[in-house]
Amino acid sequence: MTVAYEDLLEWQGAMVAEKKSESTIHAYISEACLHLTWLGQIPKTPDGRPIRPPFDPIYREFDADRKPDSRSGRGHNLRSALAGVKQPYRRPVVLPSDAAIALWLKRMLVRSEVKAMMAQTIMDSGMRISEANQLLWDDLPERSQWRPVGGRVHFRINRGVKGAKLTPSSNVAIRGREISLSLELAKKIDAYRRGPRELQIRRWIRSGETKSIQASRAAKKPQRLWLSEFTNEPFSNVTFRDIWTEEWKAVRDQMPGEPRSWTPHGGRHWFAVETLISAAAAQHEATRQGFPNLTWLEGVMRNQIDLMLRPQMGHLSDETTRLYLRAAQAKMEERCNSPSLRWQLHLDGDEA
Repeated sequence: MTVAYEDLLEWQGAMVAEKKSESTIHAYISEACLHLTWLGQIPKTPDGRPIRPPFDPIYREFDADRKPDSRSGRGHNLRSALAGVKQPYRRPVVLPSDAAIALWLKRMLVRSEVKAMMAQTIMDSGMRISEANQLLWDDLPERSQWRPVGGRVHFRINRGVKGAKLTPSSNVAIRGREISLSLELAKKIDAYRRGPRELQIRRWIRSGETKSIQASRAAKKPQRLWLSEFTNEPFSNVTFRDIWTEEWKAVRDQMPGEPRSWTPHGGRHWFAVETLISAAAAQHEATRQGFPNLTWLEGVMRNQIDLMLRPQMGHLSDETTRLYLRAAQAKMEERCNSPSLRWQLHLDGDEA
């Protein structure tokens, strides 16, 4: 039979209706396209008959009860399936608009100023949620020790960081890594730990039911930076994530065109993309050399990935790098309300 592109679209729609995952649908459609391409390359005789002889498809055996990442022995529920080529699929980085982020941050500030500041920390530094939540009150050096570079304050973190730990039960990494925060945000955090946080600790001590409990609390104050306004104690990643996503759902009710998902890990993506955009704009402003075509932009962004993103965020795979580059270009077009060519004109100052 002849398979047209419309047939594939119909099949894709049917899988969407069955609520199959995006990765599964992508793998099926990709495999079908590869097979059709192969079929189209079969040599034929002058009268149109295929020359390639019949063949037996190759099957593979797998354990239906074993998880894909498990290294345990073979199970007893063995099945066979056609051996095919699964194309790796990574979802593109889709970020909210600037207007949606502004509204979401406003809601976060009303809900919890501390958690809003922690969210800003993730978006400003590219830290993972565990890294941000396990910051200690003195990880950010005393203000007298700050030596800002490029308007950012640099310091080292080693809790919640991936990699080998000091002991098997420890959350302190052997190596850690250096991160940076914008000077403005660093000042806000410094003001929080010197004022509201000290008041929270005093409230937490006084809330002890007995004098002995209060004395015990005074002797062992919380060391983590962020304290809940409700309990005056450190809070979990789950609590923080729930508030983040709940406020995003409220924003999306008002702005339904925004991405359905916006999570703390998305804040890490936000930092990466914003860094690339700022670097490209700053570089062009500094040099003003020639027309900033997309090749030039990508070159500047790749340099920034090596100079800042990899050291600040940790290891970035080549695929993640490509996703960030595509997302940064898309964000540029969104901000200028124009395709890439008009963005280039905008950079040159030829278009308002």
